[in-house]
Amino acid sequence: MPSSHHELFAVNSGGPRPLAFPQGLASPAHVFDELPPGIYEALRTFEHNRFVGLETHLDRAQRSIRQFGMSPPLGSQAIRAALHTIATGFAGQDAKIRIDFLTSPATTLGTDSRVIALASELQLPAPEIYAQGVSCELVGQLRRDRPDIKESKWVVDRRSAEGGTPTNFESVLVSPEGLLLEGVMSNFFAVREGKVLTAPASGVLPGVTRGIILDLALKLGLPHGEQSIQQGEIPSLQEAFFSTSVRSIVPVVKLDGVILGSGAPGPITLQLMDAYADYCRSEARSAEPEA
Repeated sequence: MPSSHHELFAVNSGGPRPLAFPQGLASPAHVFDELPPGIYEALRTFEHNRFVGLETHLDRAQRSIRQFGMSPPLGSQAIRAALHTIATGFAGQDAKIRIDFLTSPATTLGTDSRVIALASELQLPAPEIYAQGVSCELVGQLRRDRPDIKESKWVVDRRSAEGGTPTNFESVLVSPEGLLLEGVMSNFFAVREGKVLTAPASGVLPGVTRGIILDLALKLGLPHGEQSIQQGEIPSLQEAFFSTSVRSIVPVVKLDGVILGSGAPGPITLQLMDAYADYCRSEARSAEPEA
């Protein structure tokens, strides 16, 4: 487990402190599996130590902490300072950072901190994934107890449905009523009759990138709305895509065995991909105020 690729930290008011990984982990991310319950945020860096939408991530974290019934272990400014230190000192070029806020201290890691962060070398999908799009399948047996917050246990619950295969890049959750909700790791968008649609925030995670995309659609003059798609309506879709803060926009060209549109990323998806890339280039900011 090379330290240059994965770095684990306990975070407190004095800043981040490096931790050793326990022995025998199947992967570094499994370090969270045996920790106390809590909530988490996941985001990536740009230009080594800059972030996009960090304020929204931190606001959601604080809101989720309260909804989970926890007392906030740290304020937003302390978290900002810790993220800046972790990102700036990371050995790789860019990182994916997961930060967990726990109900009780992570004593199994030898710390009394309730905030644990894992920085891993950023590994994005291959360029052909973005250029050609992906296939995905539906999963109806998996439920998020509280879709409005990022519960740490969801990362374990969803593991069997994450996909990662040529026929299923990522599974899409379907409600008992047959409504397409979200990917197990992403928000899900579809384009029908030129309108960009995504499930209402009342039943899915209010993703940071999801919100940015809806704002970009408005600025671009694209018809859009929060509206669920029925499973039986899949053949009527021209385009679809996933959105996350780490992987950005990933086009979906085949859904539940149905080829969408021409079978290639559609023009609206491509327009939003370009707009989101421009947004990230212009809006990436340091976690701490710059002199």
